[in-house]
Amino acid sequence: PLTGLKVGTPDNKTFYHGKIGCTGIENDREEILKISYTERADVMAEGEIYLVRHYEYGANAFVLYNCADFTFLNVNVWSVPGMAFSVGLNSHHFQLLSCKVTPKPDSGRYISSSVDCLHIGSCAGYWKVIDCVFTHSGDDCINIHDNIAEVSERLDIRTLKLRLGSNAVGDTLSFHTPGFKTLDFSAKVEEITFLSRDCNNSAFYKVRFDRELKSDIKPGCLAFNERLDGSHYVISGNLFGANRARGILLGCGMGTITDNTFYHTQGAAVMIVSDIHNSWCEGRGAENIKLCGNRFIECNASGWTSAVDIAALNRGRVSDASAFRKIRISGNNFTGICGRALRIASAADVEICNNYFGKINFSEDAAIYIQGNLNISLRGNVL
Repeated sequence: PLTGLKVGTPDNKTFYHGKIGCTGIENDREEILKISYTERADVMAEGEIYLVRHYEYGANAFVLYNCADFTFLNVNVWSVPGMAFSVGLNSHHFQLLSCKVTPKPDSGRYISSSVDCLHIGSCAGYWKVIDCVFTHSGDDCINIHDNIAEVSERLDIRTLKLRLGSNAVGDTLSFHTPGFKTLDFSAKVEEITFLSRDCNNSAFYKVRFDRELKSDIKPGCLAFNERLDGSHYVISGNLFGANRARGILLGCGMGTITDNTFYHTQGAAVMIVSDIHNSWCEGRGAENIKLCGNRFIECNASGWTSAVDIAALNRGRVSDASAFRKIRISGNNFTGICGRALRIASAADVEICNNYFGKINFSEDAAIYIQGNLNISLRGNVL
């Protein structure tokens, strides 16, 4: 049962040491922390409750790279100063069955994993999460994405300086505009050299290709590795929630999300996203996703976004490209949602049908917000 402190409230207030001008934390007396600031702390209010943590990206419990055909069955992770499960680097055909990442009963703890319960990056897809319990994490319950790269500079007709990405010699990269529209061009990596890392922890690489690059591949364009695709998945029968951030942060397709319960997520219960940021480049778009028969209870508790949020973003700007296609959202029950239940952007061929929306706490002017999409169908929904 999800009892005690509800992580992620109030009002989406997540603070980091440097952002609140904190100069020191010391024990004033038993069970009392004295925190000194260099600037006003009026962002906090008397009577509010905060969860203070001193670990974020620490040691992970289980790390699997270049693995295939493996199963986690009845594995419990009660507490970890990092991710509970981290899967990546071409791993494929794996599953988590009846696993738990949640505070140990009667332990008095309020947090399980300090960041994601399950983080999947740059894998080769074909995975399942069935009958699991992921709660009280310091970040997403599940974060699944494909790492992509951003063109930083053209060095010559066959060579680029790329920011981020998970690429190797022999990989084929396809190229896209900063707004995720395809440029209908691909090339194979012949040589790759690490160059540097900036203050945002972004790595830069010199990448030479096997052919001359089209002239419209310019700084800001995106490169997708055609070898790595985390698609083909089933997420079913799980309990996600009471966590900071999202229930599922999803950046790949060909999947089914069904019969799950999402409870009191700070932000979106399900966020389908491609996102270019100064510190990351994740998500190549997706198609053929079914979000059916799920229960969304008190999700988006802080009014951060929408309970279900779909968008392609480049440094916060929403793309008008159809990065997401063939999405079906049907038979879901939304209750006690703060703000919008759905935001649909950067998408085409989306069917929203037979969903129930009850006790929506409007902070915006619509329960369903549709922005710049193609062929959106709404029918049989109850509000």
